[in-house]
Amino acid sequence: MFSKIGTFYLKGLKGVQIDVETDISRGIPDFRVIGLCSSGIHESAKRVRTAIINSGFSFPKGRVTVNLAPADIRKDGSGFDLPIAIGILTACGLIPGDNVRDISFVGELSLDGSIKPIRGILPMVIQMSSHGIKKFVIPKRNLSELYGTGFAAAGAESLREAVDIILKNGSSNVFEMSEEFIYSNIGENGDTHPQYDFSDVFGQSDVKRAIEIAVSGRHNILFMGCRGSGKTMLAKCIPGIMPKMSREEILESASIYSAAGLLMRNDNKISSDRPFREIQPGITQTSLVGGRENGIGEINLAHNGVLYIDEITEMKPNLIDSLRMPLENCFSLYSKYGTIEKISADFLLVATANPCRCGNLFEGADKCSCSRAQIKNRLSKISLPIADRIDIHIPVRSVKYSDYNKKGAESSLEVRERIKRTTEIQSERYKNETVKLNGRLDRRLTERYCRPCVAARGLLETAVNEMGFSVRGCEKVLRIARTIADMDCREEISKYDISEALQYRMLDRKEFLGYGNF
Repeated sequence: MFSKIGTFYLKGLKGVQIDVETDISRGIPDFRVIGLCSSGIHESAKRVRTAIINSGFSFPKGRVTVNLAPADIRKDGSGFDLPIAIGILTACGLIPGDNVRDISFVGELSLDGSIKPIRGILPMVIQMSSHGIKKFVIPKRNLSELYGTGFAAAGAESLREAVDIILKNGSSNVFEMSEEFIYSNIGENGDTHPQYDFSDVFGQSDVKRAIEIAVSGRHNILFMGCRGSGKTMLAKCIPGIMPKMSREEILESASIYSAAGLLMRNDNKISSDRPFREIQPGITQTSLVGGRENGIGEINLAHNGVLYIDEITEMKPNLIDSLRMPLENCFSLYSKYGTIEKISADFLLVATANPCRCGNLFEGADKCSCSRAQIKNRLSKISLPIADRIDIHIPVRSVKYSDYNKKGAESSLEVRERIKRTTEIQSERYKNETVKLNGRLDRRLTERYCRPCVAARGLLETAVNEMGFSVRGCEKVLRIARTIADMDCREEISKYDISEALQYRMLDRKEFLGYGNF
């Protein structure tokens, strides 16, 4: 007796299609799972056997052989339990073969036959749907991950319930999600008032301008200022001015959270809010850039959103330098079983730092008590390669008393509308390119789309020859200037755009450490 069941498992952020082939023959009772399986899958044989018996079914007598094909792909995870059990019951004749032909199964079995949730349901279903699979039986606790996606899936709490779903296949709409689970307006829920609003921030008009530029072109930004100047508050306002995510971006971010196992906790649903991941200096490198079991770190969880690093100068140098490749390529690499997978990490980096030990470097010459050597020692913790990859370096000074409770500040929703218009200009310009925003242009695209006028080129020459800008720093200036021009709906980059952009590249100036007052 033979059966063939469809299933899949998670590899990076992709679902890999697997066929569970089951053969039952006469002989000495034996149960084996083969097909280049990890030790965890070999353990599933005992779980499956016990779950089948405790669910009220008879386990077949004789030799039971389960092959996970193709056999040249290394497989791991506990999601094969359910398809293996269904394959055995189908081979025994307890389930008609026609009923399982168009369904894929995934889930972990407990010894009592209940089905436990697994991580990565959403990216696996998305991948399998692209291969033509339309029906899925998954753990019921994972069903919330598919709310609003439109995929046809049925959630089962036990092996017995999964069998009932299979037997009803074709005679009822067991794979149609109920209406309350599907909402077509995901990501378009209106402009709700953000938790942190620009209108609540006193003063800091120059910093707000820099933030608007950073978000409009997705330029990484560093705030440098004394404690209490509002750096953290400004950073937490950023998600509220970012344009709403598209459906594609929502599914991208949700897939990462699903693969990390965060969506299956407490039946969390897909969110249309931009991710905001706040990390502290004591974080480990594995937690930051990923590794170990699933390869997902904070940089991946911040995809399409904000990665906020508080007090970046307090982080270990190796942690800061580990951000070099993700900031450059917008992805991280994950290696397992000899294969390398790319995991998306396209985020807006927002970092804060005290520029010196006392933090008063920008408050006036009479307020900073630090020596030039102390300032240099502190800022040298931000390596030059990382400083090059942070587009905007902006001082944040203490708020004056005259700015307290000052009325008339713009709200985040007003700023968001302007940013949305600017991003639409960029999307139209780069519709035939692989990038969408100015901050993600490479050197070739920078030369094509960021051509300054003659007067602006003179300012750039001065920046390189007299101020010590590197080639990468000069390219950053051009991209920032491109965004400034787009904000004014101008195609030509003027000398004023370059002049303003140069002001945001403070750490590129070779004379920066020679002064104590700015």
